[in-house]
Amino acid sequence: MKVFSEDRREFAAEASIGEYHGMMGVFLESRSGRNDSPTERNPDYLPALESILARCQAAGINDHRVWVASRRLEKLPLEQRAIRVNGDGKSAEEIRHEICRKQIGIRENPGTKGGCPVKRIFIQINPVNLAPLEALGKELPPETWSDLQRDERELILQSIKARKGQAAFRESLIKAYAGRCAATGCAVRSILEAAHILPYRGKHTSKPNNGLLLRADWHTLFDIGLFHLMPDFRIRLDESLRDSEYWPFNDELIRLPEDAGDRPDSGILAIRIAEIQRERRTRSPHLRGGL
Repeated sequence: MKVFSEDRREFAAEASIGEYHGMMGVFLESRSGRNDSPTERNPDYLPALESILARCQAAGINDHRVWVASRRLEKLPLEQRAIRVNGDGKSAEEIRHEICRKQIGIRENPGTKGGCPVKRIFIQINPVNLAPLEALGKELPPETWSDLQRDERELILQSIKARKGQAAFRESLIKAYAGRCAATGCAVRSILEAAHILPYRGKHTSKPNNGLLLRADWHTLFDIGLFHLMPDFRIRLDESLRDSEYWPFNDELIRLPEDAGDRPDSGILAIRIAEIQRERRTRSPHLRGGL
């Protein structure tokens, strides 16, 4: 799938819509090869990334969540490949520079010098706001879509369905949790987000007992595996957060909805934890033990 500028100019850069560790978003393929050589791939990586970021900014999305998704780096923990940039008051170009600068520090061997600023990345797109997907041709006439693979079209349709259901899911969680973050008690509605415990798989998975109302930063911690909710409703934080402002919440009980039917399902929490442990063992077979 190609990336397009706002004036409908096609970039020489490949992208695709897909799911990454339960998140919906856009993969932007890495740039490689010598300039102007037969082996050169995706030479317009940088302007394509900037175009997608510009659509995010125009849609009011200032919290940019990006993961380095290069296959050779998949053995690194997800949280070590996470890039988060606050775009408030910044241009798309400035955000792109910051993302690329942070990419340089994410490498297979941290002890080596150098690094690549144009790796394959995954840009998370909230299903509630799909405006950034316009950079992938959504603005173009219908015939432009004829060359897209069927599974990509289906993913777009699925994401539209998810967008319609996500707003209702969030409202149901706001009601269940009385408008407060389950972890912190924060009541600033504009920064409260609906988090799925198990990934969205259709309307049946958008029920309060498969969700948490979380402040945006806690939602990110949950997505990247630095915050887990145990089946007894206690918060379990990753050791890397021990010296952070989050640590006082470790082992604390979350705020629970009054209606028992809206509370997180302990069985669902156990499944999520088992899946995380299985994924960690797959990445690092020498690791044993629980969270």
